[in-house]
Amino acid sequence: NYNPITDLTFLIANAPFEASVEEVKKEFPTATKVELTRKGCFMCTFVSIDARNKAAAAGRGKSMAGRALRIVVDQKANNDGVAVFLSNMPYHATTEEIRSMFPKSVRIHIQKGENGRSKGTAIVYFNTKEDAEAAVK
Repeated sequence: NYNPITDLTFLIANAPFEASVEEVKKEFPTATKVELTRKGCFMCTFVSIDARNKAAAAGRGKSMAGRALRIVVDQKANNDGVAVFLSNMPYHATTEEIRSMFPKSVRIHIQKGENGRSKGTAIVYFNTKEDAEAAVK
């Protein structure tokens, strides 16, 4: 999936697989748009950066069906770049391996848990939307 994380969006991960768009809208009522990106992941869009930040702060610590929601916010998103969320990666994947798959990436952030181990997810940054779209085809 092509999941750009911008200054007006955040990604919700670790939601129950059976969660619906309507259920997520109830949890995040200020979102103007909620999309299912894949089972357990939703992209939420907001009218402003402030609205996004407030919803992200309110969402931290929330859970659905006993699963702690993970809110993925790109603090450095801007009009010059596009962030793509990667999931279901091998836990041992390295930045170098990811860069070899996405040579036009400008920055890669492998997300890690409190124990320092990979969560199997990463955010890959590209200079342009076109570069990001080409990379995920």
